[in-house]
Amino acid sequence: MKLGQLLVDRARTTPALEAIVDPEHRCTFQEFNHRVNQLANGLVDLGILAGDRVAILSKNRLDLMATYYAVWKIGAILVPLNTRLHIEELCYMLENCQAKAVIYDEAFVEYRTRMKEISSLDFMICMGNEKDSEDIHFDTLLRQGSQEEPSSDVQETDPAVIIYTSGTTGRPKGVIHSHVSLFESALGTLLSGEYREGDRFLCALPMFHISGAVTPLIGALHGITLVLLPEFHPAYTWEIIAKERITRMFAVPVMLNIMFQVPGWIDLDISSLRSISCGGTFVPEEMIRRFHEYGIHVLQIYGCTEHGVATVYRSDRMGIEKCHTAGKEIFFTQVKIVSPITGDVLPPGKVGEIALKRSHSFLGYWNNPEETAKVLKDGWFYTGDLGKIDEEGFLMIVDRLKDMFVCGGENVYPAEVEAILQAIEGVKEVAVIGVPDDELGEIPLVFIVKEPDSDLTQEDILKHCYGRLATFKCGKNVVFIDQMPRNAIGKIDKNVLREKYVTS
Repeated sequence: MKLGQLLVDRARTTPALEAIVDPEHRCTFQEFNHRVNQLANGLVDLGILAGDRVAILSKNRLDLMATYYAVWKIGAILVPLNTRLHIEELCYMLENCQAKAVIYDEAFVEYRTRMKEISSLDFMICMGNEKDSEDIHFDTLLRQGSQEEPSSDVQETDPAVIIYTSGTTGRPKGVIHSHVSLFESALGTLLSGEYREGDRFLCALPMFHISGAVTPLIGALHGITLVLLPEFHPAYTWEIIAKERITRMFAVPVMLNIMFQVPGWIDLDISSLRSISCGGTFVPEEMIRRFHEYGIHVLQIYGCTEHGVATVYRSDRMGIEKCHTAGKEIFFTQVKIVSPITGDVLPPGKVGEIALKRSHSFLGYWNNPEETAKVLKDGWFYTGDLGKIDEEGFLMIVDRLKDMFVCGGENVYPAEVEAILQAIEGVKEVAVIGVPDDELGEIPLVFIVKEPDSDLTQEDILKHCYGRLATFKCGKNVVFIDQMPRNAIGKIDKNVLREKYVTS
């Protein structure tokens, strides 16, 4: 269960199978393992030791994946940095984890001056044009490093990665996963998710999320080729699916919505594509059924940084009639629904907080025992999400606990209202928040981003809502805005909506 050993075993078993493909490289598992060893030994020669934090700021590319495995092989701790963040946010993370080295690609060379101010950083390593580099160059480490396996005393319970949360409830927190917890997440996902040896998996999402740490492990465990896209472009994504004979990919709902609107995508030879894993936020039932009609299975995934990319999933083999649910637990995972007030386990059909458990959970938040204690209790991780489990064991995600509000003594779950309004033709995006009301305590306020040329009115929106939900859930007012505010990982930031439209 030492992550570096997975690559060694795969390179021995299927050395000639493609491991990584990016716009500039095609690399077999044997070649990839040699490259990883060169980098690992190069880092050791620099003075990187077991337990040191090595941060990486890079778009999807071969050497991003090489860095992951190289850091794991020498027992250092990987810190993937969100490429969409402001430099000051990145520097907070570097300072918080006391990173000893940062590896960055040339797209972020303008950040180097600010990063050099981080006192813990002994080494800055640049990927890209070697002639323009003022720091240690990545290729220099490769040339100088041996292809032999690096020696290290890595234990399976040692920290392997620190992934920072989006910080929607305050400063980002560093989620620590051990080698064995990542291994268990990868194996559980693999056993549950209908993968096949020889699959070709398209990575169109940036790899700094928890999925970026788990996906390469799935590749090594099962002999799966990872095809990396540095940027997501909907039309180009369909072209790559056809060209590279992609069988699987991961996406978030907004990506699927845009991809479906690409003219002529169905005319391409995408017959290799069996399924698309989709998560990160609620996956609309209509979207799943739409792709299902074209023979593409959309697998819902419910997960979180603290517990792995997938903790619950639903596939079409469970029945398309269950596509309104998130599905069932993956291997090695337990789910329970508890009362947010008493902590008691609730029966089927009752809404409460979702708690998750595996034999090896995340280790806690980096240098933050107080926040760790709030969410990790007796081996259970309390997600802050609201959900319910039906009589057949299928989990339904209701909303975030912090987004729920009480209107006239009744609980209102914004996600329920949003799902109804999202189905209106001409609605591009929707968000619902609770706002203060003298009579009812809080009432809903609806925000809508319309599709171009849509002539939807407030009356249209509320009429549709009143016809499908109780009146108190729909509110009385709709605010039309040009675009939704988003946080660093692309989710709608309701705090910004509250600050701009409620407190102003």
